[in-house]
Amino acid sequence: MHVDGMRLRCLGSNYRIEQNKNIRVSGAHWLADGLRLNISLKSLDLTGNNIGNEGVRCLSSWLRGNTTLKQLNLGRNNIRDAGVGVLADALWGNTTLEELNLVNNKIGDEGAGLLADLLLGPTALKRLLLTQNNIVSVGAGRLADALRGNTTLKSLYLTGNAIGDEGARLLADALRGNTTLERLNLQFTRLGDEGTRVLADALRGNTVLTRLWLGKNKIGDKGAERLFDGLKGNTTLKFLDISWVQFSAEGWAQLADWLQYNTTLTFLGISNHDWRFGDEEAERLADALRSNTTLLDVYFSGKVLPQLQEILDRNAGLKRYAVNCRQMVFVWCAQASSHLPVEVIELIVEQSVWDHQLLPRELHSFLSAGEHEHASD
Repeated sequence: MHVDGMRLRCLGSNYRIEQNKNIRVSGAHWLADGLRLNISLKSLDLTGNNIGNEGVRCLSSWLRGNTTLKQLNLGRNNIRDAGVGVLADALWGNTTLEELNLVNNKIGDEGAGLLADLLLGPTALKRLLLTQNNIVSVGAGRLADALRGNTTLKSLYLTGNAIGDEGARLLADALRGNTTLERLNLQFTRLGDEGTRVLADALRGNTVLTRLWLGKNKIGDKGAERLFDGLKGNTTLKFLDISWVQFSAEGWAQLADWLQYNTTLTFLGISNHDWRFGDEEAERLADALRSNTTLLDVYFSGKVLPQLQEILDRNAGLKRYAVNCRQMVFVWCAQASSHLPVEVIELIVEQSVWDHQLLPRELHSFLSAGEHEHASD
């Protein structure tokens, strides 16, 4: 693939190559040559183009001297640890890049460690997306070490990495001293009750984190008890997703009790195929939703019990609720004056990572084109 250097020189602030064009190494080489002529590019999206480690090497020579790029998306490009090493070296000392997206590559603990070193150097990184890689507890530990010294990162996405309870413990220890991280996504990370316990203990006194994703994990009733007990001491969390966990009636009762106590949460994700409780527990949760005065958005999927449906329909405080991802898309699109709320965008993106047919084609284009603003970053 050849890239017209003159055209790149005249680009505005954003450039995106369509996904699955497979520009590979040769395309990355031509792109890097063309980008050297550009002095205004702020966002570059190469998602799904299979540039690999060698493609990253081609881009790195341009990245070393770049002082304008703020967003770099290299998701789904078959990048491994060696490629991350080249990328981290090129970005060392860079104080303009704010978002680095490495979703769905083949990055392991070594690569996570190299990114951790980058976070401890001179950097402006605010968002690091590592969803669906091969990072386990060792890599999570390296990133946790970085969180202790880093003062810029606001969002860390580790969705789909098998960090387990040990990785959660290491991250929890780091959260106790971190003063900047606002969003932490630990969906589908093999988190269990013990990992949930240590995270909850860390959140008890945390005054920075506002959004937390714990869904698609093996969190049972014991984890629920510790989670909601810990969150009773937290006054900053506004967004919580606990979809597809393994609560029984007891766990959902713990949620209901916490909702009646909580005065800060505005978004709650509780999707589940199997609501394992009866009428009494459903009424308890319905009462909590009725009495809670701060929740604005609730996201369900799967079966919604009649008691909950009735309360949601009659709850004047709720601005929006949806019972599946497709309905959520249309509800929010219909009510958004210009842009979707950033927390909704993030939930939709996370859902679409697992099922690319889940969302309407137009919305996929909207999201992947980066037209939304991360207003709260």
